[in-house]
Amino acid sequence: MKKLFIAASLIIGMIAGAMVLSSFSEPKEELNEDCIEITMADDWTYVGDYVGRTSDDKTQRFRIWEKEGMCNSYYWVSKCDNSRLNPDITSCTKGVLRQNRDGYWYAAFCGDNYFIDF
Repeated sequence: MKKLFIAASLIIGMIAGAMVLSSFSEPKEELNEDCIEITMADDWTYVGDYVGRTSDDKTQRFRIWEKEGMCNSYYWVSKCDNSRLNPDITSCTKGVLRQNRDGYWYAAFCGDNYFIDF
């Protein structure tokens, strides 16, 4: 009976010790990636011109923008002219660049999803 009491006390002590030690460890933080951007007029950052392609090989040119303070939130403008007008000013068709569950970026334009590599 004495051996059982000693064994139980030892197990309880080890569990209590582990709980105390684990309370001193720092919680793991998720990596917070900062955006480095070059900002143009009206807080928009020009990312670049890209060609989007549908699953049946239709193509469309898009100009991609990012709004300052909205890291990794991209907006597309159909390349309907040669100006570099941001999405607030242009009269071209525009929208939000989305990412599917496989991680591919696409623009929903005229009823088709145009996938963009960037």
